[in-house]
Amino acid sequence: CLSLRELGQTQEALDLEKKLWDWRKEALGARHLATLGSMRSYSDCLAEVGRHVEAADLKKEVLELQTAALGESHPETLLTLGGYSEALAGLGKTREAAELRLKVWQQSKATLGYHHPDTLASMAKYSLALVRSGRMQEAADMGLQAWELQKIALGEEHPESLTSMAIHCSALAGLGRLEDAIDLGLKLLELRRANLGEKHPATLRSMHNYSLWLMELGRTQEAADVKLQLWELQKEALGEEHPDTLRTRGGYSDLLADLKRVEEAAEARLQVLEAQRTTLGDQHVDTLTSMNNY
Repeated sequence: CLSLRELGQTQEALDLEKKLWDWRKEALGARHLATLGSMRSYSDCLAEVGRHVEAADLKKEVLELQTAALGESHPETLLTLGGYSEALAGLGKTREAAELRLKVWQQSKATLGYHHPDTLASMAKYSLALVRSGRMQEAADMGLQAWELQKIALGEEHPESLTSMAIHCSALAGLGRLEDAIDLGLKLLELRRANLGEKHPATLRSMHNYSLWLMELGRTQEAADVKLQLWELQKEALGEEHPDTLRTRGGYSDLLADLKRVEEAAEARLQVLEAQRTTLGDQHVDTLTSMNNY
């Protein structure tokens, strides 16, 4: 299931997770911990295919069952609580999502201690929730604090430290400090390339954000160059028709239009739209966005 999700075959992963959940319900019982794990994984797949309401409802049910069986401070319960927060964020309920992320962090501090790696990771995710809810100064302060603590506890190049660095970059950009975000974002991109490889999902996300901030600052040609490189890497790593690859090509076509390369932009947008119709369907949000742009 995980391999299918990483390949972007989310519908196939969804179908397989549902079969596994049904099998575990029948073989182990609806409240068995392994069944609840499958239930949570199925809800993750629902979110990935855009069925956010169903995902949130299912995660809430898992959370209630795990709280009753394990207690609200159990690591599995906290993991589900964090997932429920993500589901709410997917529904645009960013304030509620931030409140849940705060609860996860507080529970982690109480049970594991302030400097435990899981607590620091929860702190970083809370700062990301603050970014999503528009509380940029709080997010920047919290993200910086998490990053500094993780550098001490884990090392500057640890993936968790780099995640906090990325969140701090996003908060800086949200505050309009684009030059600072670009400088730090480039350093982050180089660290992820060196430690994770240029095709790692986290490296690709850093490239996407870096190109976005370049575009927002008006450095359109540089943004287009980075976006083109990102697209080429995603084609190799994910496949030409992966949703992320298509989304990147759509963004590249927008930059081509900004550079007055209108015919190239129109051709790229049409190819993206046709591919999204085939792979995602006419009603998927990405397809609808491409239809509007075209």
